[in-house]
Amino acid sequence: MSEELKNKILEQIKIGHVKMKPKFRFVLESFLYIFGIILASLFSLYLISFIIFTLRASGALAAPGFGLRGIGILFVSLPWLLIVISIVLIIIMELLVKHFSVAYRRPILYSLLFIIAFSTFGALVVDRADLHQALFKRARQNQLPIAGPLYNTFDSFKPDNLHRGIILTVSTSSLELQTLRDTTSTVSFESLLEKYPELLEALQEGNPILIIGTKIGTNITAENIQVFDFGDNLEPMHEMIHPTEPPLTH
Repeated sequence: MSEELKNKILEQIKIGHVKMKPKFRFVLESFLYIFGIILASLFSLYLISFIIFTLRASGALAAPGFGLRGIGILFVSLPWLLIVISIVLIIIMELLVKHFSVAYRRPILYSLLFIIAFSTFGALVVDRADLHQALFKRARQNQLPIAGPLYNTFDSFKPDNLHRGIILTVSTSSLELQTLRDTTSTVSFESLLEKYPELLEALQEGNPILIIGTKIGTNITAENIQVFDFGDNLEPMHEMIHPTEPPLTH
């Protein structure tokens, strides 16, 4: 540092334009910024992966298989409030990261794209780790007291005409459907057989299916049906929970 620059800095300190801060304050501020980044990152990873889970569990993620109407159903099913919160978290992370000189010297677009890519990729990893599936199953068994209500309303975002479940029984023109909520409905698909005569052969007991149709009470009039591999291990409770056998007595 040149003598001239040193004198200028000292002069600024004397007139109060520059204030010296103790070292522990810099350390504390850095710690708080790092803690905030970690907290926002974890929360955003959880939230984005939960959004993916809700779309998958409700069947909305597979709805585009029905064509343009299915794409519209997916769009309507998006949990916009959670998406907005996720965007806010990403913005918060960007503001916190810009505090550090490494990120401050780079264009804001670079760091923002990195944060978005990190959040998206991390959320996909969390989703594939079956974290939410495990928590969802615990919630259905009333073993998740705090986050249970969140998982028990996983399909509250989807439209009423989208139904996911597993076939219990099949007759010539209807079937019994069991949902992830462990409720059963009678699905009538007689009107589809004229257009899709091979449908009856495709509908087998135990198959997971996705239905677009109007529901009145426990009856669903199917407008379209497809057998889907939803890419998860979620099943109705009767498929998952088995009664414990009583101990043998002598």
